[in-house]
Amino acid sequence: ETTTQYSGISAEIASWLPKETQTTLSTYSEPKDDGYTFKATFNKRTGAFDDSSGLDYFTRKQTPSDKAGRQMSNFFSLADLEKNRRQATLMKEQLRQKRNIDWKSYKEQQKKKRFIRNNEWLFKDG
Repeated sequence: ETTTQYSGISAEIASWLPKETQTTLSTYSEPKDDGYTFKATFNKRTGAFDDSSGLDYFTRKQTPSDKAGRQMSNFFSLADLEKNRRQATLMKEQLRQKRNIDWKSYKEQQKKKRFIRNNEWLFKDG
């Protein structure tokens, strides 16, 4: 077994990795899908790496692709916003249905209340 010498240093001594690691590096296996692996292809035209699945960054992260949508999603949920809007329209509709009021009797009741409130001092002793 021969060792190569470079400027008085043998190649075995100058190795950065321990001998146990050197043997395991020679046997390559596919990485496990642990959430940290990523496959991509290099796009020569744009000079960037593209995802091999064809999805863009925002679709993979499940965030809105427009800037305003991303900013709003930090403060509240857009799904909840739509749900709240639907509830508000239903409440408005229910209020419209409740507005079948007999205005004549309502006015008379208000007049009685006003009369009692304004003339209360007449009926009090003291």
